[in-house]
Amino acid sequence: MAGRIQQLEILNEVLMAIGQSLDREHMLRGCLPVMVRRLGCTCAVIVEWQGRGGWVLSHSLPRRIDKKAVLAGLPEPYEGSGSQEGKVWQAGARYYHAWQLPNEGWLVLGRGRPFDHLLRHELGGVARHLGLALVACEQYRELQRARRAADQEAELHRVTLQALAEALISIDGDGVVRRLNPAAERMLGSSADRLLGRPLAELIRLYPANPGEMLEAGLTGEPIDLRGKGTGEAFLQRPGAGPLPVHYTIAAIPDGAEGWRGMVVTLADRSERQRLEEQMSWQALHDALTGLPNRRLLSDRLNRAVAMADRYEKLLAVALVDLDGFKPVNDRFGHEVGDALLRAVARRMRDMLRSGDTLARLGGDEFVIVMEEIRSMTETGEILQRLLHALAQPFEVEGHRVVISASLGYTLYPILDEGDTDTLLRHADQAMYRAKEQGRNRIYLFDALERERQEIRVRRVREIRDAIGQGQMVLHYQPKVSMQEGAVVGCE
Repeated sequence: MAGRIQQLEILNEVLMAIGQSLDREHMLRGCLPVMVRRLGCTCAVIVEWQGRGGWVLSHSLPRRIDKKAVLAGLPEPYEGSGSQEGKVWQAGARYYHAWQLPNEGWLVLGRGRPFDHLLRHELGGVARHLGLALVACEQYRELQRARRAADQEAELHRVTLQALAEALISIDGDGVVRRLNPAAERMLGSSADRLLGRPLAELIRLYPANPGEMLEAGLTGEPIDLRGKGTGEAFLQRPGAGPLPVHYTIAAIPDGAEGWRGMVVTLADRSERQRLEEQMSWQALHDALTGLPNRRLLSDRLNRAVAMADRYEKLLAVALVDLDGFKPVNDRFGHEVGDALLRAVARRMRDMLRSGDTLARLGGDEFVIVMEEIRSMTETGEILQRLLHALAQPFEVEGHRVVISASLGYTLYPILDEGDTDTLLRHADQAMYRAKEQGRNRIYLFDALERERQEIRVRRVREIRDAIGQGQMVLHYQPKVSMQEGAVVGCE
């Protein structure tokens, strides 16, 4: 009776060792020594099938044992004994007892003498518990691995959410804010503590906006439904702040096959992008050095000015200004002083013109003036004369006193010139060169009659040149006779 009680105590101690841990290695390091010590075994081995590798001793106590003897009595895989008493074989002076584990492995115990029938049966139950514990350890390890992977994924999502430049707001089915990132806190101007748990519709409103006109558009129309899917351009209205141009995306958080349990609202600040777009648009139409309209914008404004002059029967003046003595300034003081002088000239001319006039830079030291709604030729001349006088005054540029002048030619549409915009510019340019020919620092009004006379002279010269080249002209000489001598003394 005492021996039986001792066996039960031993079995209970083994089972207690098996249940000590969910870590496979730790559990086997605890229970295998108990089996060896308390059951009088010479070895305790866990054997597992490794496919082509055959039977493998995954754990053994002691580490160095007779592997061939341990594996001698094991059947082929999937041919294990269903008996709880297991298998017994003898190898040399030892007996080996093996019980199949539920995970396609075996528990093998080596001993100097065989176990009795009852103990073998009960050890079979211990082996079944051990196998189930090993399966639980593996499942627990997989669970831990999955949990670590999920934690890493969650951390990645958290870091990504924190790093996003776009504001991201998650709301539930009732439209209540449940989550938001730091970008959303900055955009809404409040902390998460004050925003979480509040209806999003109370915090912000989105109003539709036309692309390219967001800064000029007003907050008109019905607000965008924050619980409806969509994407586009909009104005964001926030408490205590002006409207902000944004690109928004509203996406549903699915819940089942057809339902949804919330929405994710993403807001991207477009104000900086809008500013860059406006800057690029401005640079495409303006001179980088002076900030004046360039040829492209000048062409657009001149076409519009001609159309307005035709419609309302108004006078239009087109003038071309070329600086006198700019190149020597550039050569003497350098390009930096030259550029600063051009900027100063542009500012001074801008101050002398009316608010509705256009001043453009063609390039180099040439400028174009378009003056609309001129009341008379006299008014035009007075304005341009004042401008020329202003340009003749000294400039203080980069610590240098610079004196220059300008030559100005202009034409009037339609009373003196009825050409298209390119013709008007060309005629103003011709008048400017006439001003330079007459001594510079002066104004010259394009004269259509003079131009016609010039064209006639040019045409006649061309015709004579062509006639000579084609042999259409013959040179005749007549004799010169001296009346006193009665003889030819020359020819002409």
